Amino acid sequence: RPHSTSTPKHAVDWPLVRPSQRCLTGMPISSALFATALVCCIEGASAQSNAVLADMLSGLRDINEIAHRIARTESGSMVSLPRRKLSVRLAARALLDNVPGDFVETGTNSGGTAVLLLKTLLELDDATPKRKFWGFDSFRGLPPDEKFLRQKEEDPLIASLSVASRRVGTVGAYSASRRVFDENMKRHRVNLPDRLRVGQGWFNETLPKYKNEIGPISFLRLDGDIFTSTWDAMVHLYPQVSPGGYIYVDDYGSFAGCRLAVSSGC
Repeated sequence: RPHSTSTPKHAVDWPLVRPSQRCLTGMPISSALFATALVCCIEGASAQSNAVLADMLSGLRDINEIAHRIARTESGSMVSLPRRKLSVRLAARALLDNVPGDFVETGTNSGGTAVLLLKTLLELDDATPKRKFWGFDSFRGLPPDEKFLRQKEEDPLIASLSVASRRVGTVGAYSASRRVFDENMKRHRVNLPDRLRVGQGWFNETLPKYKNEIGPISFLRLDGDIFTSTWDAMVHLYPQVSPGGYIYVDDYGSFAGCRLAVSSGC
């Protein structure tokens, strides 16, 4: 996590990394090679190329092989294989760099990516005590996104976005029940009572409740689709990302609201 003196437009004490300063769709471009990456991923192509280069330079583990193997798990993930591989690679990088803190995912849905991140922890985590995975979801689909809906017709940023980035979530979309999530964890043998924590409910209610218990974060994966979910996650959790930790934003190139939330803090 880099440090910045810039002030976000919405007067939140949250020094979000500016992509132009610290990363290029995946890996930082500064001399601090393994500093925080704000991953603005569109199918993961550019980000993966940069991440592979960093892995080769490390000379420690074949992270590309690890990511490929784990990401191909039939976990029910809704995201594409390149994006799954990128999530695993960044999570593995955080572990091998000994970045302190747990893994956190906002927007777990049925747990497809949660399975992959838990498998990564099981394979590579040498910390004592062992790191935990925290998954957050309403298990009721997307919440209302009223603030974004008020801005979307007049904000010049949204008007300039590509067609692929103009998607707008609808209330209740992408709903998966808690039962389906729990069954998925059990099916893949990652329903670990000492390492898996789940916060059920809207992010603006659950994240303030659990963030002190979470403590430092080494890898933060945001998959909330819309403005409200992305903004709430960054406001409450970004301050806890450890120096050198990683942030992955899955929907930056897919949903206008997600992109606006990230850009508003840059």
